[in-house]
Amino acid sequence: MAHQTSEVVGVGSYPIRAGGLGSVVAECPSGTVVSGGGFDTADVGLNFIVNEPDDNGWRVTAINPLSSEAS
Repeated sequence: MAHQTSEVVGVGSYPIRAGGLGSVVAECPSGTVVSGGGFDTADVGLNFIVNEPDDNGWRVTAINPLSSEAS
C-alpha cells in the first residue's frame, strides 16, 4: 500500500457585510484531491447554507442577518 499524506488548506477570515451573503472556496493544491472540509467561526449569528465539496476544494456559503459585519 502506498504511503498517503494529508494537508490542511485554509482561506483565513472572510468578512461578510451586514445583511450580506458570502461564499469562499478552499482549493486543494494541484495533484491532490479533496477528502473533507468544514469551517470555524466565532460569529454565532451567521446562517450557513452551503458546506460541501466544490470541484477540487471545499465551499462554504453564509448569510449574515446581523446589523454589523461578521466573519
